[in-house]
Amino acid sequence: MIKIPTLFGKIPRYQRFKYDPRFYDPQQEERESRISRIKSELSTEAESLPVQDLKSRMSGSFKQARKLSKSTGDSGMSTTMLRLLINLLLVMLLIAWLQWGNIAFSLLLLILPVYAWFRIFRK
Repeated sequence: MIKIPTLFGKIPRYQRFKYDPRFYDPQQEERESRISRIKSELSTEAESLPVQDLKSRMSGSFKQARKLSKSTGDSGMSTTMLRLLINLLLVMLLIAWLQWGNIAFSLLLLILPVYAWFRIFRK
């Protein structure tokens, strides 16, 4: 027999089972509480300090860091010069290897101890 849908009758529907799994992640809960605490501290700190004061604190921090880096970085050659010399040495070694082959490496092995001896005993 064929079912004919009626206007007043109830059409059967599938039963739906709604299940929301609940997980407890203590690390996530701790992280969220820490984030909310830090946000609240930052909002209260930002409200209490005027913008000009924040700008002066930031620029003062940058100036202080620059002074520290300059005072500790004056121990001989600057890092950019050292990096340039190392790159130049590597390029020259590559060119020598392409030109003369493994002889360039053996010459380097002869020159390095002489350089180290002068470097150590010069002081």
